[in-house]
Amino acid sequence: MREIIRKERFLGVGVATSLAFLFFGDWLHSDYSNPFYLTFVLCWLFFAILVSVLSVVRHADRLADALGEPYGTLVLTLSVTAIEAMSISAVMLHGANNPTLVRDTLMGVMMIILNGMVGLSLLVGGWRYREQQYNLQGANAYLCVIIPLAVLGLVLPNMTQTTQGPTLSWPQELFLIIMSVGLYGAFLAIQAGRHRGFFVLEAEGAPAAPRHVEDAPLWQPLLLLIAYMVPVVFLAEQLAPPADYMIETLKAPVALGGLAIAVLVATPEAIEATRAAFRNQMQHSVNIFLGSMLSTIGLTIPAMLVIGRLTGHVIDLGVEHGNLVLLLLTLFLSAITFTSGRTNILQGLVHVLLFFAYKGAHFGRPVDPVLSRRRAFSEHARAIGLQYARGRAARHALSVYGSYALERMRERLRLASGKGLGAVADEVAARSGRPLGDVMRVLLEAKPADAPAQVGAGARAAAANDLATMRDIATLLATTGGSGERTGSQTKA
Repeated sequence: MREIIRKERFLGVGVATSLAFLFFGDWLHSDYSNPFYLTFVLCWLFFAILVSVLSVVRHADRLADALGEPYGTLVLTLSVTAIEAMSISAVMLHGANNPTLVRDTLMGVMMIILNGMVGLSLLVGGWRYREQQYNLQGANAYLCVIIPLAVLGLVLPNMTQTTQGPTLSWPQELFLIIMSVGLYGAFLAIQAGRHRGFFVLEAEGAPAAPRHVEDAPLWQPLLLLIAYMVPVVFLAEQLAPPADYMIETLKAPVALGGLAIAVLVATPEAIEATRAAFRNQMQHSVNIFLGSMLSTIGLTIPAMLVIGRLTGHVIDLGVEHGNLVLLLLTLFLSAITFTSGRTNILQGLVHVLLFFAYKGAHFGRPVDPVLSRRRAFSEHARAIGLQYARGRAARHALSVYGSYALERMRERLRLASGKGLGAVADEVAARSGRPLGDVMRVLLEAKPADAPAQVGAGARAAAANDLATMRDIATLLATTGGSGERTGSQTKA
């Protein structure tokens, strides 16, 4: 009993921290204006969550030793995925409203696993053993499910036109949920049944025998695994207020909150995958990071979509801007890395550098993009007028507008097309109250005769006269109805 207490001392850390925030949470969260206190709370919570997650991985590894491959790795990846889904849900439901939290966390997990974890494992293994082997069929089985699910879940929402923003409509979400769960279920069927040999490295493809390294009953690590998972979910919810305050105070990118959850979730698996590569067990390492990636994409996205729909939270899934480029490049690079059945140090170096490129993108000060706006009709009309002015085509503009105005007057006054300018002038003069002679003069000038182009002061004077004539025509047109009637009613109002 004393030995169990000594080994599971971190369970006391998680439980004690949870009780402290359960009973004194309001007081502990009351004031973060002191930067030293804010740092203390963040470090306290981060440490308590991290040691609990590490303990979950430790007990999942004990189950893996008892069950053998691929069941052991499956238990490990499902445990970490459950922590991830429950942590995101707790922060999303009880923290500040952040529709991009799911997307940012998933993007962070993908970059940490497919670049950081893969790169570090390949670097360690390549440095120590030059080359390491894995089962190519198993890696291809992972990637043929990971790549389409990642593109459909994190890229497609930017391309759809049924909703505004990087979101999906409810039928599209339903399709993504069914497809993700269905593909993941099909993958589990081949991993644990028909093609189990794809995920072990044996000469004949036979599964490895289970390894029992401890005499403790199987229920003991399973019970302790669940006991460690409960504080993680509660403490992840408590981590949201100080993290939100820090991001808002430092004006840091909002994605930093999702990245913090991703680091907490993926770090234990990264440690285990690196240890496996160091022991020259690259197949176990491949099963860890690709299996974790598949469970994150195949289970976390559907779970978050269902929770968001039930709670009324909007979830932005589409990855945007530079992260979209990094995501597609990571998927492309992963497909190239796992094509030979062997790994080397160069492949690990490329993945690590791409991970640093992702991390560096979060520490630049973001600049608001220049928003393009639609121009008003008046701006287009003004631009056309300037073009006429530069071309000294005021007389042409008067001719075109005059013909248009005369046709509109005949339509509004219901005059036959054969009626001359005299009939139009009579009606317009009666409606406008202006002298018949002035009206006739304006209508005659609306159809100017062709005249030779003038230059210098004469051209400027002619253009000014043409502009004055167009204003007079517009005034007469307004008196015949249409825009003129609306203008009059607005004036009276």
